[in-house]
Amino acid sequence: MSADSRSGKNVRRLAACGLQVLVCGASTLVAVACAADVVGHPPDTGGTADGVPPFFARQVIVNLDGEPVEGATVMQGGANKRWLTGPDGGVDVVLDTSVRGEIHLVASHPQARTLTRRGSKTIEPDETEPVVIDLTRVDPRDNPEYEFQHPGSPELHSTQKYCSHCHLTIGAGWHASPHRTAASNPAVQDLYVGVSSAVTTLDDCEGVGGRWAKGLAPGSTGSVMRCYLGDGVLGRLNPQAGLGEVARKFGGCADCHAPGINGQIGGRDLMDATGVAYEYGVHCDVCHKVENVDLSAPAGVAGRLKVHRPSETSASSDWAYLSYGPYYDVPTAAMGAVPRDHFRESQFCAGCHQLDQDVLVPGSQIDLARWPDGKLPIHSTYSEWETYYDRPQATCSSCHMSVATDVLNAADLQELQEINPKIKPSAVVGWERSVGEVRTHEWKGPRSEVWAALQLAAEVTVRTHVTSQLFTVDVTVENVGPGHALPTGEPLRSVVLHVSASCGGEALAVAGGDVVPDFGGSLDKREAGEDWAVWLGARQGDVLRVVRDTAAWHDYPGYGPFGDGRFTPAQKGMPVEVAVGTSLITFVAADGKVVLDRPLLAGDRVYRGEVMGGASPRARALAGAPGFGFARVLVGPEGERMVPHFAAVDVASDNRLLPAKPWTSHHQFHSLCDEPRVRTTLLLRAYPLGLALERGWQPREIRLVDQLN
Repeated sequence: MSADSRSGKNVRRLAACGLQVLVCGASTLVAVACAADVVGHPPDTGGTADGVPPFFARQVIVNLDGEPVEGATVMQGGANKRWLTGPDGGVDVVLDTSVRGEIHLVASHPQARTLTRRGSKTIEPDETEPVVIDLTRVDPRDNPEYEFQHPGSPELHSTQKYCSHCHLTIGAGWHASPHRTAASNPAVQDLYVGVSSAVTTLDDCEGVGGRWAKGLAPGSTGSVMRCYLGDGVLGRLNPQAGLGEVARKFGGCADCHAPGINGQIGGRDLMDATGVAYEYGVHCDVCHKVENVDLSAPAGVAGRLKVHRPSETSASSDWAYLSYGPYYDVPTAAMGAVPRDHFRESQFCAGCHQLDQDVLVPGSQIDLARWPDGKLPIHSTYSEWETYYDRPQATCSSCHMSVATDVLNAADLQELQEINPKIKPSAVVGWERSVGEVRTHEWKGPRSEVWAALQLAAEVTVRTHVTSQLFTVDVTVENVGPGHALPTGEPLRSVVLHVSASCGGEALAVAGGDVVPDFGGSLDKREAGEDWAVWLGARQGDVLRVVRDTAAWHDYPGYGPFGDGRFTPAQKGMPVEVAVGTSLITFVAADGKVVLDRPLLAGDRVYRGEVMGGASPRARALAGAPGFGFARVLVGPEGERMVPHFAAVDVASDNRLLPAKPWTSHHQFHSLCDEPRVRTTLLLRAYPLGLALERGWQPREIRLVDQLN
């Protein structure tokens, strides 16, 4: 079925539900009022043309393991109203005959698979006997012999053994998401083992200072030659372990990046991830086996995410079907569905996107004066949303899982009806869902370059003042979109603000003001007293940016103790550096001596970097340039900055942009005209430039804002 035909059918469905479309800026909001929402208060519509009443009542009795059960949920399939059974297991319900498809009553219980009555017989208005639904408790034991189901792909959905066999739209969205590549992501694998997957030959490896040796190939049980280069989880946490030996500590990486490794749940070596666990990372059968979320436990499937794999046998498969999900009316045997509300809540995402970590580096201790609970804040997306966002109704899924407006239900009922128009909504194929009930599983985020929300994440406001000699620019950056910090998640990320000014197309020389911090990236760096005339490895076109320390500290509104008054400005760890001047390298001699377009001015530090480049997606070395930066800066035991979190012993600073907490930086340029112009560019980066260059990763960045005033 074409997208146009699906869209047309969906528009008709929306119109039948009383659709209102509201356009707000670049966003379209859909408001729906469906008849199913008013089952409890039926309108006075009289009868129908065929004599079927619009509403009728029915008594329902729900048994659990043969005994009447209190607190079971009863609802009509495809409707919205839910009832709870009383102490006798009974409840009176009202059914709505306007709900399209077969009329079924469905019962669910937190400890049982959702079912209709025996034989899945439809409910008729003229029945007089109570409807009895018998539920059976799920075996509460987790079964380590269970093997996680293959999720399938847009091309692979031929049989029911693939989740994508029924869930085409959801499967296609998930397949394009970062969750699918959580285990196979080369950057994750490189940091775990301490290698560079981009370096593939002995000569190239030796050329970058690496060690060419045999090691386990990611996602397999075989060995390959690899370039061991830089720090890694296994080497850092197991300094006594030899190459190829079984490591003792794994850093908990696999608990979130490869949660579906068969056998023991949690505490696994990421290199154990093979097959489905490696190729598909965070996939359907892992998430929908999570029966509970315990925020007091450690992150991942070893603690916070309570995975429950079925132990009951089945005649049609190795184990009885079992899946936990957000709906209360899914009696389809192939799902074995048990409802859980956590799928609609941000707490579920907190299972992995909230990580407070011990210092993992052997021989290093945490500074308890700074971190009295003994934990470093690593991933704090959930607590950022919970603490700083004033819209608790806007959950993670409401932003990162867009509404699937062109589907009828999670099992793509519209596709079945396109093949056979006689197929009705039923207990087997499901019922139509209200708009907003079905969401794509793309989980769009900071890697989604074409995601409109990224372009709406931040706002940059510029104020200028011109005198005969000085052009002053104040730039305010505000997080106006996300319900969490910008950036959030992986602490290797940063947001860099670059500011430049010009007159008639001629760049203005910097005269002072705030600069991009060191995490903006440099190709080299020298302190006062070192030789600033020789730069081995320099290239024509590189720039030398001189800055001066002011002995002051930025007092910014940061996360946790960096903004709640516990830390002094000095403890917040961001020194105030100001621009002194910039010189362009016009020639580099064989011995590294450079010729400059203007003499270097005196200062405390000089960064060798690059000119901000056009529209290129490649990140440039911008430390010391006019601008600013926002990041959570983790430091290692030797003071190394912007280290991966497995190597962290402290958080030096955290000035990431929290919701509705703007930051203003100040800049000065030498004025050459009465009406100079200023360009502000806000860049979102996935990795520190130095780390990306070391490992051979493509140091890409996304332009959140690029404006000329």
